[in-house]
Amino acid sequence: DPSAYVAKVFEQDGKLVLDNGLVRRELLLSPDLVTWSLKCVTTGEEYLRSLDNEAEFMLDGKWYQIGGVAGQPIHNYVLDDWKKDLKRCETHGSVAGVYHYESYEVGPIRARFEWKRRSEWSARELDWPPKGRELTVRFTTPAPGLPKVEVHYEIYDGAPIISKWLRLENASARTNVIASCRS
Repeated sequence: DPSAYVAKVFEQDGKLVLDNGLVRRELLLSPDLVTWSLKCVTTGEEYLRSLDNEAEFMLDGKWYQIGGVAGQPIHNYVLDDWKKDLKRCETHGSVAGVYHYESYEVGPIRARFEWKRRSEWSARELDWPPKGRELTVRFTTPAPGLPKVEVHYEIYDGAPIISKWLRLENASARTNVIASCRS
């Protein structure tokens, strides 16, 4: 019976937490937004080993990083004591710009596309959109004319699933061609 596993998104101890009693993702808010923990709640198993940016995309042959921190001394586990030494990432190497955390919004999951249940694919009626919570995180652009960036997370009631996707919005009059995205 999955009814006890209700999705929640809340702020706690300087982190945004997505939790449904089955899976939990913690996003550190400062010095910049970064996934701090990703774990299976039922077993306590931690899946995160190294802190990295939340996403990145290539525009006009240049990579742009979204969130992330620098200063993790060892990259095969994470300790709470390291928080005090972390710094915001800045432009380096092949990274043309770094988008930094600006704000967030929490709400119910919204239908992103039309969907109709097909009885041959599922034996029971399913909710659409699915029940759960959506977290939208906005990032500031490093320079004028670059796309606006949002990272979306959805956590579902009764399922050990968190989805994540990137939304880019052209903020200029010119045509932007995104060659690649990773999140």
